[in-house]
Amino acid sequence: DNLPVCSLDINQLHPQLILRFMHKRDCEERGLFALARGEDAYTMPDYPGLPRAIHKKLVNTLFNAKTEDAAARSLMNTYYQYDEDGELQIKSYKGKAKRVGGKVFDGNKPKQQAHDYIESYRQHHPQLKDAICSDFGTRLQSIDGRMMLAVIELFNHMELPVIPVHDELIVPRTKPTMFAAELALKDVFNSCLGEAGSFGSIFAKWSFGNDNEEKKIEIK
Repeated sequence: DNLPVCSLDINQLHPQLILRFMHKRDCEERGLFALARGEDAYTMPDYPGLPRAIHKKLVNTLFNAKTEDAAARSLMNTYYQYDEDGELQIKSYKGKAKRVGGKVFDGNKPKQQAHDYIESYRQHHPQLKDAICSDFGTRLQSIDGRMMLAVIELFNHMELPVIPVHDELIVPRTKPTMFAAELALKDVFNSCLGEAGSFGSIFAKWSFGNDNEEKKIEIK
């Protein structure tokens, strides 16, 4: 209806799900490295020179890998470059595919560097360490897919438009549709996660287009 749109993005959905299922928590504990880590499951204090987007790619690889060796091989074959628009492009390669860009781990011993990265993540994020290199990511992808399907069903029932993009919801920028999106997330956390979605808060943010305006929210 010619309305501008906005998007509601769940912050760090997979880490949030891991903490809920494994530890019955909605955020990481405040520990020794909390000041450096903040509230970000993708922060790696030992690697301050790498952009967060690269850490997010690498850490999600750890959640999806079946073994530590498989994770290390993927990390060793992860490359990055900036495109013509200045956007960071990151890709993990397999087999003999032509590599483009620079290697994340480009030292003399990339395999050791990859294993060191994995160990660093365990040290800095102890409550998430049991989920890495265990194929837990397959379960997480199944869960977030069911959650988005449930959101679509709710919006269809309310006769409101929504476009899901992974764990992000794009809706018209109106108070009713924005309220409906927050309400839908709260509902699907309860219906799809059971006990793991029945406590604490959902951390998310609203984005409003080209003005780069963002608004962090906490849905209790």
